[in-house]
Amino acid sequence: MTSLTLRRAAGFAIVCALGFACSGNKPPVPNGFVQAFVGPGNANSSVCGYASQQPIVAIGENDTNEPGTESNGDFAGSGTAMIDCSVDSSGSGNFNVRISAEVNGPMGGSMVIAGTVNANGGSNIAGAFESGTIGMFTESDCTVTFTYNMQPIPISGSPIASGRIWGHLSCPNAVDNGTTEIGEDGGPTERTCDGEADFLFQNCN
Repeated sequence: MTSLTLRRAAGFAIVCALGFACSGNKPPVPNGFVQAFVGPGNANSSVCGYASQQPIVAIGENDTNEPGTESNGDFAGSGTAMIDCSVDSSGSGNFNVRISAEVNGPMGGSMVIAGTVNANGGSNIAGAFESGTIGMFTESDCTVTFTYNMQPIPISGSPIASGRIWGHLSCPNAVDNGTTEIGEDGGPTERTCDGEADFLFQNCN
């Protein structure tokens, strides 16, 4: 084997070790389901500005027992599903969760989740909801619970494991920075709505 061939082989091995797709070593394609909304909720009706739930992003189907998912790159609604997720064990039953789910295009939207979750759920979770029609709502103190359609997750095993999470994101005080409504004192206050989402993500990094 020539020195050039050896260098090429070594370079290929390094590329594969860094996680890039290599022949016979392709990572699974992430797939997921999400139905996300923002709306007045129970506590913020006077400063939300919306009388009903506003859809943000929808990927997959809300089926009775388990949602139908779409893979990254699949057609979803009026655009393409773009899913980037990681659910990594950090020890002691905790998982670092980073999720970005988006449907592109002028009628699309996105949801972002970032934080630490365990078998009991998670608090102090960062959440973001954005669409081209209503703007972006963010909150740093969201919660993740293991419910689907307002019921406990219908599986016997854990709803979270390395590479997989199924649950509900709740951000009851999500703020649309730069947009104001009239507060209870009659003065301007930032628009604050309730952001909620059922979700399932699999084959995450």
